[in-house]
Amino acid sequence: MLRRSFLIFALVATAALFPSDITYGQTAGNAAELYRQAFQAAPTSPQVLAILKAEQPPLEDASKALEEGARSLALIHQATSISKCDWGIDTSGRSRVDLAFLSPAKTLHALMRLQASSQMADGKSREAAATLADMMVMGRRIEGIDLLVTKLLGLAFENGAIDRAAEDLPRFEPRSVRLLSETFQKLPAPASLDDAAAAEKRISHQEVKPESLSIPKAAELQNEVIRAMFAAALAAPKGGEANFKSTRDPVGGKPFGYRTLDEGYELSSPGQYRGQTIKLVVGKPEKQAAK
Repeated sequence: MLRRSFLIFALVATAALFPSDITYGQTAGNAAELYRQAFQAAPTSPQVLAILKAEQPPLEDASKALEEGARSLALIHQATSISKCDWGIDTSGRSRVDLAFLSPAKTLHALMRLQASSQMADGKSREAAATLADMMVMGRRIEGIDLLVTKLLGLAFENGAIDRAAEDLPRFEPRSVRLLSETFQKLPAPASLDDAAAAEKRISHQEVKPESLSIPKAAELQNEVIRAMFAAALAAPKGGEANFKSTRDPVGGKPFGYRTLDEGYELSSPGQYRGQTIKLVVGKPEKQAAK
């Protein structure tokens, strides 16, 4: 289910970043400063980066990656407990914008997913749920920078957390499901695509071309559907077709499609993203369940 994030991270990596003429001050009690430090502390060794690219790295390799990324992870988890998150980025068009600090985003995304997987493997479902909850919060806060590239990046974090959480949802104990549900319900409202496009226009002093909005629009619709599916799954983590009869798909307004899998279930929508039906697998996908 990681494919949804790959394109977004590729776009972020190749996006034009505006050179900076801004000095960022340290602000006490500001989560954004801790997130910035987490990006700065992200693992850089080729060995660890290779481990983070693996689908299921061996336990010893996973431990090495988590050890090298421990400072970043600690900073992220600490930042989530702080309600204020001001990135200090001026999108009025009066100053240049520097997003270079976001370049290790793919590394931190993979690191947090690996931490959650390792916690689940150790039987620490409560900790895994907390990690994924923090990942969702971080994603929504990055999206709050309110530029097109940060909107896509925030969606990648949120969708990555949802995919990971959905895979383990049937195995989570009730208090872990409750933690995820409460965090999900309290997330700040998603950034507006129109506002992000307007900010891009102010910064670049150029009109935003309609074709440049096609991928953000598709990603926004996909995320809206995935969020609705995840909210429904949190209410019925064990599945059961009857539990989804009253759901409403943002695309078309009908109940989500439901299919039982060997180890879980699948929700589907008539909506499409990059030519593929939007789906959320809760539990193990069939190709994994058959192993």
